[in-house]
Amino acid sequence: ATGTGKSKAAIDAIKTLVGFRASARILIVVPTAKLRDKTWKNEFIEWGAKDIWDNSVDKICYASLSNIQGCYYDLVIMDEVHNLTERSSDFFQYNEIKTCMALTATPPENQLKQMLLDKYNLPMIYEITLDEAVDLGVVAPYEITVIQTELDAVRTNVLAGSKVKQFYVTEASNYAYYAKIETSE
Repeated sequence: ATGTGKSKAAIDAIKTLVGFRASARILIVVPTAKLRDKTWKNEFIEWGAKDIWDNSVDKICYASLSNIQGCYYDLVIMDEVHNLTERSSDFFQYNEIKTCMALTATPPENQLKQMLLDKYNLPMIYEITLDEAVDLGVVAPYEITVIQTELDAVRTNVLAGSKVKQFYVTEASNYAYYAKIETSE
């Protein structure tokens, strides 16, 4: 579940490893530059490990992971591991990894993604639902409120497409497009 302390557990593992061997090689893999440069750095600062972040941790995004070859890592932390692709998984073939910790609040339902995790021996070790996390007091109780609204299929248009090719579609067709993507993954 989101908010249960996955990054804290990873940082604790890193702190323990560096405590045993200061020269340990550690890599954190993330899907975005913001997670790589800001979010994880802030987590290390929050948990009193800024010096480890600055001196002992390599950081990279999944998009660049296949560029690493011929390296050894004592520990690889794969944040949001559901972003692992066939191409980025080449990293496992061309490097030596002693231990890998894969983190996600979104376990893959896609068969190909699950096959990649199985192939590189990244099984789900521990799973906690949001309701279980609330019961354990790990996350705050929550309430979900569904606000129903009708989407305009005629007059209200929203920007769609890519940065290169933008166009306008109705609210309803834009929602239908994204709903289709969600259900097909």
